[in-house]
Amino acid sequence: MIFLAAIVLILIDVGIKACVLSRLSEGESLAVIENILHLTLVKNTGIAFGLFPDQKIISFIVPAIIIVLVMIFHKQLHEGKEPRKYCLVMILAGATGNLIDRVRYGAVIDYIDFRIWPVFNFADTLICTGFGALILCILFCSISDR
Repeated sequence: MIFLAAIVLILIDVGIKACVLSRLSEGESLAVIENILHLTLVKNTGIAFGLFPDQKIISFIVPAIIIVLVMIFHKQLHEGKEPRKYCLVMILAGATGNLIDRVRYGAVIDYIDFRIWPVFNFADTLICTGFGALILCILFCSISDR
């Protein structure tokens, strides 16, 4: 069931990116809320926030390591530990979605543009939310929920 949730999130990510690619050219921007939220197509050849641009080995190895680590940690979780599982599902889905982009397009497709932050995508949101929630869970969840 957990991996089914990851597959659904990956399909949502891939679908949104396909939609953006079919409607925008690279660098083109569409205002959703003028000067606040725009859809801007950016092809990110780096990793998070555009770090290490055009470093293909790093951009493939980092998400692959994340995916492997999530798979290892998932195996270590006991059945009753739901909060951590949901965090890992988000991280797994986000890392996989961005890795699919790297294989298909040679870069990650980013499109969410708040103009005060680097352009990002749904997969990035899953990764950041998953990691943030996992840290909070480790720090604050009761022993029986961890």
